Amino acid sequence: MRIHINQAVPGCVLVNDVFAVNETPVVRKQTALTEQLVEIIKQFLIEYIEVKPVLVNGDPFSPVKEAEVNSRHQQPEFEDIYDTAVEAHEAMWRSWKAGGAIEMTKARAVLAPLLESLEEHASSVFTSYQFIDQEKYDSHHAIAVALLAAFLAKKHGCSRKEWVGAALAGLLCDASLARNSASGQSEADKHPIQSYQMAKAAGTVSDEVLLAILQHHEREDGSGYPLKMKSGKIYVLSSLVAAADMYHAMAGERLNSEGKSAFHVMQELAVHSFGKLPPAVIETLTEQFITVMTGKKVQLADGRTASIVHLDRREIEYPLVQLDKDKEVVQLNETLAIHHVL
Repeated sequence: MRIHINQAVPGCVLVNDVFAVNETPVVRKQTALTEQLVEIIKQFLIEYIEVKPVLVNGDPFSPVKEAEVNSRHQQPEFEDIYDTAVEAHEAMWRSWKAGGAIEMTKARAVLAPLLESLEEHASSVFTSYQFIDQEKYDSHHAIAVALLAAFLAKKHGCSRKEWVGAALAGLLCDASLARNSASGQSEADKHPIQSYQMAKAAGTVSDEVLLAILQHHEREDGSGYPLKMKSGKIYVLSSLVAAADMYHAMAGERLNSEGKSAFHVMQELAVHSFGKLPPAVIETLTEQFITVMTGKKVQLADGRTASIVHLDRREIEYPLVQLDKDKEVVQLNETLAIHHVL
């Protein structure tokens, strides 16, 4: 019988192999599930499995109704899950810094709860730069890039395997920076290769994820690094991770140094990324930003609050908004711009 993973109980026997992001089964058929195995399957974001109608001990299996069991698994607020993920990544980062290996089970466990509600919290995915704690910047950046890369890959038409892979690549693409104490740009430019090597050593990472890690700083015009690849040789997931990486890095930098919003960043990316990223990737990023931000509450530079009415892709930085106080509709400009998203 086909059941939701939340309906599974210890003793359920799998009818089929359970696959995730590569050709090796996560759990093989005829396996009797334990609580630990159920949690591992959840970490791979597998929603449905086939099990026998009889438990391993011979008792009949009557699953609780899916609606009931799902109501018992209500997720906490997105920000709470995000903060938990950042703390978990911090622990991994300290381990890597001390020479520890990447543990893919832990990496997937960090992402799983966030990816389950990815589309429901799309606006938080685009505004996660506002959560940044500078003391934990690397972990904030890794989680934010993972989420945005997955969201963009999903909206770009990628398969489930691919968008989950984009999330893993985003999470791990800077892993080697935890160990890199050398100074200088030439050393920093090697980190995609070093992160690739760390991920490959984990042994359970698909080639697609490894390639996205290796190529996330490559650019269509050959100006990227470490291999100076050009258009036609760069994997699409690599470009989607690159777009997420650029967006979050620029948004965090502008927020801290200039007080400028993601709308300013999107304007820069829309204008200056042609030739660097594939046009289709830029279009996905732009289109999703507009879709997610239309209707959002924002605070303007003068302290007033408003709702976004319309975003023009030719001038994303200055949308049309309706002021909350008097309901006046105004076109924002350089003098009256968005300070941050509420």
